[in-house]
Amino acid sequence: MEFTIDPQTYLAALVAAGATDVGPLTRCPLCQSDLAPARGARHAAGAAGHLRHKHRTNDAGCVLTTSAYQPKELVAQERRDVIVGGRHREHFIGRWTHHYVAARRLLPSLTVQRFATVIAYADVLNLWSCAVLQQEDVPVVLLVLAGFMRLPNDANGAAWVRFWFDTSVQEVEDLWKPRPVPPRLFQVAYREPEFTPFPTGMQVLYWNEVASRPGWLDGPAPELSPAEMAEFRRFVARGRGHLNRGPDDRHDR
Repeated sequence: MEFTIDPQTYLAALVAAGATDVGPLTRCPLCQSDLAPARGARHAAGAAGHLRHKHRTNDAGCVLTTSAYQPKELVAQERRDVIVGGRHREHFIGRWTHHYVAARRLLPSLTVQRFATVIAYADVLNLWSCAVLQQEDVPVVLLVLAGFMRLPNDANGAAWVRFWFDTSVQEVEDLWKPRPVPPRLFQVAYREPEFTPFPTGMQVLYWNEVASRPGWLDGPAPELSPAEMAEFRRFVARGRGHLNRGPDDRHDR
């Protein structure tokens, strides 16, 4: 299966048309396998940025080309640790509006209700019990755990969106292991599937690498509407966790 790849950095690594060695930079950004120019009657080698996995066996495992609508997901199941989990979750809840606004910058259609649903899922997974969890990465971890999400009113006609880490991140702890280069995060948008409940690689419409935003949890608590604040407090009151009033709660007083 072929796909259009961007940014142009990958295309710059291509040798002259017809070459078979596409160089070390031309690796699939998500699965890290080698790429090659697509060839066929419809276009010349490498034309218009059309590339494919050099080895077709990699198609099944890459989110850009897989035929599965339930590809391998981030493993975030943790053994419950009351002390560690309680400390991490309390810190998160105390600054929840920072986390929510950070996630909403990446996905403007994200609602507080959806955000709360993903937090509840993280609770089930005992995400907060991860000893090496770093709070500044929680917004993107939650977006990845959210899975496929409806994308309303997309200018390019996308119906679904999903966030993925590159293949170097198989388990959530991999984010914080020593590594020569930081992990990469991608946003993939999909068309509406016709024959499957959720999209596959066949429905990939476009994708973007998401740049890291250091310091997005710093500063005063972001302003949210009274309705949004009330929605989150209802979520907490339903028993999905203990809320200690923190600096982010002053807007709800």
